[in-house]
Amino acid sequence: ALAVADGTGAPVATIDSLELRPVSATLTRQDWDSLFGVDWTAVPLPDGDAPTTEWSDLEALSGLAELPDFVVLPCPVTSASDPVAGAHEAAHWALNVVQSWLADERFDASRLAIVTSGAIATTADEDVRNVAHATVWGLVRSAQSENPDRIVLVDIDDEAASLDALPSVLATGEPQLAIRSGDIRVPRLARVPQSVVDDPGFGSGAVLLTGATGTLGGLVARHLVAERGVRNLLLVSRRGAAAEGAEELRAELVAQGAEVAFAACDVADRQAVAGLLAEHPVSAVVHTAGVLDDATIGSLTPERIDGVFRPKVDAAWHLHELTRDLDLSAFVLFSSAAG
Repeated sequence: ALAVADGTGAPVATIDSLELRPVSATLTRQDWDSLFGVDWTAVPLPDGDAPTTEWSDLEALSGLAELPDFVVLPCPVTSASDPVAGAHEAAHWALNVVQSWLADERFDASRLAIVTSGAIATTADEDVRNVAHATVWGLVRSAQSENPDRIVLVDIDDEAASLDALPSVLATGEPQLAIRSGDIRVPRLARVPQSVVDDPGFGSGAVLLTGATGTLGGLVARHLVAERGVRNLLLVSRRGAAAEGAEELRAELVAQGAEVAFAACDVADRQAVAGLLAEHPVSAVVHTAGVLDDATIGSLTPERIDGVFRPKVDAAWHLHELTRDLDLSAFVLFSSAAG
C-alpha cells in the first residue's frame, strides 16, 4: 500500500494494492524503432546575467555571509597509472561531497556543481579520457534522481574557452552538461539507427562469460547460444561448476550444440584472471559479473562502493588489460541503468 501527502501533510492519493499480470508475448519488440540511446546535443548559451559562482571546498563556505547560486567543486586528479584505484578514490570523494552537501541545511538555497574532465564522450569519435571521473557521473546521476535541482554535473575539456563559459552554462538549468571548446552539449534521448548496433559476431573461439551462474549471466549464456550462434563457452564464476544450477545450465546449452567449460575464478583478482587466460584461449569477453548492494545516497558508504566496484570496475579493467593484445572479436560490458 502507498499513501501520498503534500508538504503540509494533507493527503493527495492512496493506493491500496498492486497487482501484476504476465506480459503477453505479442508485446515484445520486433523492430529497431523502440531502441534509444543518448545523444549529446548542442544548445546555445542562455541570454541574461550569469549566476553567481564560487569555486570552493565545502568547509570554506562556512565563512561566507551569503552563498552563491552555484558552488563549483572540481573532481580531484586521480592516479593515472592505476585507473582502478583512481575510480575508487573518485567515487569516495564524490560520495563524501554529495552527502555533506545534502545534509547541511545552509546549502539548501544554493546548488552544487561538480566538474569532471574527460569523464564522458559527447561524440562517436571522442574518447572517455578519464575512466575514474566517469564513476563520478554514475554515482552523482543516481544522487540527482533522489535529490532534484540540488546538484549539477559538468564535464569540461582542457580549453580555456570552456572554463570561461562555465558560469553561463550553469544558467541553462540543465542537470548534466558537457562543454567542448566553449560550446554546450546536453544529453537527449534519440533513436538508435540499426547500423549502429549491428552485431559483429563473436568469432569461432571460446567466449568468456563472467558471472555466468548468476541470473543475468545465465540469460546471456542462453542468448549467446540461441540467438548469436556461439558454440564454445567458457563460463566463469567464483564457484564455477560447483555453483547452484551450473550443471542444469551446462546440460541446456550442450543440448543446443554448444561446448561448455566451467571455471572457478575471482575475476577481481588480476593474477587469477591471468592464470585463467593462460589456460583457456578466448576470442571474446562478455562481463556480467556484479554484486547488488543498492542504497540511497544517504545510506551509501565507501565500503559498500568498494564491494560493488570490485567485481564490476576492478574486474573489467583486469579483463581489459589482460586481453587487449588478443585481437578479440567482442568485448562487452554490462552496467547499471540507475547510473
